[in-house]
Amino acid sequence: MTPERALWQAVATVAIPTLIIWGVLLYALRENANPDEWPLYIIFIALPLPLIFPIYKRYLRCPSVRVEKPRTLFIAAAVSVALGSTYVGFSILHHRDNSDLAFHLAVGAGWLLIGGEKLRRALKARSNKSPVVNVEQFH
Repeated sequence: MTPERALWQAVATVAIPTLIIWGVLLYALRENANPDEWPLYIIFIALPLPLIFPIYKRYLRCPSVRVEKPRTLFIAAAVSVALGSTYVGFSILHHRDNSDLAFHLAVGAGWLLIGGEKLRRALKARSNKSPVVNVEQFH
């Protein structure tokens, strides 16, 4: 990766989410914000920006390829599905109103989707393992 592209990737990784999140928060707080609090908001906005430098250095070295073990993915999938199904079950049994039920069902569905994705990746990682080839059979 070129140094210029690595810099822009690091800026996009750190600065853009920071500005979006703080933009939404400041828009929500615009009515209640005192002028004395603005320096504090500026400090909080600038606080994650120094993370650009280590991320830039990592992008210059090229991103590392992470090899995921199928066993680890299967365990993560089982935990996610267990959390999701438990969360859905408890939310069906104990909810205040329909909006509370809908929110908790959405969170539980999210956990189930995460578990499904982990399971898909585990099956893909297990099927991608190259079989050991006996060289003698070709002679």
